[in-house]
Amino acid sequence: MNLNDAQIRSLQPGDRRQNKSVGDSLFLVIEPTKAGGGKSFEGRMRFPSGRGGKQISVRIGVYGRGLGRYTLSEARVEWTRIKNWSRTKDALSNKPA
Repeated sequence: MNLNDAQIRSLQPGDRRQNKSVGDSLFLVIEPTKAGGGKSFEGRMRFPSGRGGKQISVRIGVYGRGLGRYTLSEARVEWTRIKNWSRTKDALSNKPA
């Protein structure tokens, strides 16, 4: 189930950490109430890509508006940028872009 912005705003923290898919291997992570109940975006991929790669999680940032926060559309754009970079030769040779 892909979430939209209104659905993300309405989600409330519970007793356990929640992972909600927003599509394309991008997830909204909702921390439990006792940990502050924050919402953030996390992408999951295999690196290097393919069956031999190890699954890694990439924390994109905190959900919200303002400095240092990501809206749903901004998180999707950032996740696409990260995935595209991970497929380049620079990523595979561990050289900074």
